[in-house]
Amino acid sequence: MNEYEQLKVRNFGLYSPMHQAIYKTIAELLRDKPANILEVGTGIGYGLQLLLSANCIKTYTGIEPNKDCCDYVNTIIKDDKIVIINESILDIGLEKYDFTLLIEVIEHMTKEDVIATLKKLNQLTINTMFMSTPKKETDEHGVFTEKEIRTMLRLTHWNFVEIEWQLPHTLYICQHENLFV
Repeated sequence: MNEYEQLKVRNFGLYSPMHQAIYKTIAELLRDKPANILEVGTGIGYGLQLLLSANCIKTYTGIEPNKDCCDYVNTIIKDDKIVIINESILDIGLEKYDFTLLIEVIEHMTKEDVIATLKKLNQLTINTMFMSTPKKETDEHGVFTEKEIRTMLRLTHWNFVEIEWQLPHTLYICQHENLFV
């Protein structure tokens, strides 16, 4: 069963408390500061709706590999500043975004795809990338260890801080290495 089908079964219920906490934290950090945002893995738009309510979207581009999720979001959110596309992050151009989001996505990817995605986001991100994922050590859904995640971020030239939750997922707030030179 794919994500869209799982969400339909749950009657499009809210995401878990962990997902809510992560998106609410990002929305509060960006509140009332409209920015150009790119999100990889929009899902059914739960995070997008929180960002909209925080008035932090000037433009929003969502990349979603599940066509049903794309169609759903494009149906429920009608706003000229929001675009949801069914493409790979690696296939989009080099438009720059103030903030990029990679929330609960890398655990669904191979290590090679994560590295390619992080490199691409480094090219596209002007200010900050927000990334969250479960760690293999603390969550059954985790694919990568803490050491592997840190190594992939460093390899792709991101400096980062980690915000640990009481829940088993970590939020990484990342900026380019060259911002600190």
